[in-house]
Amino acid sequence: MSNKKRQFLQTYEKELDEHFEEIKREAEPIATRYVRELTGESTLRDGEDNMLYLPPFVTMRRCDGKFCLDKRGMRVITTNNGNTSFVTATPNGETKRVPSWSGYCTYWKDNYRNLRIRKPTEDICNYCFKIYNFHKFRSTEKESSVAEEGKEPENLEELFEERVHQFEEEDGVDFDQFGNDGTNPRLL
Repeated sequence: MSNKKRQFLQTYEKELDEHFEEIKREAEPIATRYVRELTGESTLRDGEDNMLYLPPFVTMRRCDGKFCLDKRGMRVITTNNGNTSFVTATPNGETKRVPSWSGYCTYWKDNYRNLRIRKPTEDICNYCFKIYNFHKFRSTEKESSVAEEGKEPENLEELFEERVHQFEEEDGVDFDQFGNDGTNPRLL
C-alpha cells in the first residue's frame, strides 16, 4: 500500500464507511426481480446476486456532496462550466479536509463494489421495454403501421392497444395476467 493511500485511509476511512452504510439504506429492490420471485421465475443467477442498487436519481456526485456536507462540514458548489468549489456550511466555521473526487470514487469502487446506481431503463421487463421503445419512437411506428395496415388509428391509445396485442401474439404473453393485484410490473 502506498503512503498516499495509507494517508487517505487514515484520514477518511472511518467516516467514509459510516457514509456508505447510510447510503446502503437507500438501496431499493428491483421491480422486475420482485415480480420474477413472486411468479417463481427466479434463476440461479438471480439467487447469487448480492448487489445493492440505488435509485436512478442518486448520483455519485450527489453522494460525494452529501459526504462533504454531513461528515466534513463543506458544501459542494458547482459552477456553470462544471467546476466544483467548496463553501463552509457550518455556522461556527469548523471544517475538515475534503477527499478528492477521484479518491472518493476509488474508495467506492474498491470497498463497495456491490453498491451500484441503477440505470432508469433497467427496471423494466422485456415487454415493457418494447412498449417503452414504441412510445419513444411512436411517430416512426405510427407511420409504418399506417403504411402496413392501410388505416390510421383514431388515437394513440388505440395504436398502443394494437401494439400490445401484436406483442402478445409474437411472444405468447397475455398482458391481462398482470392484473391490479400487485403483480403488474408497471404498478410497482
